[in-house]
Amino acid sequence: MAWSKEGTDTLSIDGDVLTVFPSKKFLMTMEHILPTGSAGMNIGFNNVITGSTYAQRYNGNGGTDGTQLNIAYMTQEWSPTKLDRFLVSYVINIATEEKLRMFWSVWNEATGAGTAPGRSEFVQKSSNTSVAITEWDCTNIAAGSYLADTNLTILGSD
Repeated sequence: MAWSKEGTDTLSIDGDVLTVFPSKKFLMTMEHILPTGSAGMNIGFNNVITGSTYAQRYNGNGGTDGTQLNIAYMTQEWSPTKLDRFLVSYVINIATEEKLRMFWSVWNEATGAGTAPGRSEFVQKSSNTSVAITEWDCTNIAAGSYLADTNLTILGSD
């Protein structure tokens, strides 16, 4: 299985949306999110960030699992802090099956070696079984924004 770059989106100025158009069955994403204010990091596939298409289970800093069912989008944050974040995820993208995603996130709680970084783990799914993911949207639906240099990169393989 060889991985190839599906696409990348890097903000040149502050903004609210990162979009990449993948086409492969297996996807790997890497995201460097630089939020400001109360920016929320939310994912929708094929421009769907409404309804009740998604479900997720999450854990932050080794705590108790939480779940969200029948939600309009998948969140990418566990901590209420809005700090520099790095995320890596893997997705199965077969048109006739639910889209399953697992991802890990790390963020800086404070600068310097005196504070450990925060972490979260998520497993998520989209219940759409009629089409493959052809558009990946990382959208801020809160009052803040993503700073310039925020990046979404997707690799793919069949």
